[in-house]
Amino acid sequence: MPPVIRLFVKISLFCFIITFASGALFMLANAIWLMRMPRELLLLHAHVGFVGWLGLMVMGVALWMFPLMRGEHPETKG
Repeated sequence: MPPVIRLFVKISLFCFIITFASGALFMLANAIWLMRMPRELLLLHAHVGFVGWLGLMVMGVALWMFPLMRGEHPETKG
């Protein structure tokens, strides 16, 4: 697997951890202290989840399954 694809998947998994942790923190803050998170933090949480985790994972897997540069990566020929 080419290094750029591994980078896409690793960053995607990092964004998933950040999204999960921030969502859990938001839920705990709402349940324990009855405080709502600011709209900007909720939008950041959604963007990291959708663009960071989902978008990068889809791009990484798509590039791995359907490589664009077959000449540069001979291991993908077949």
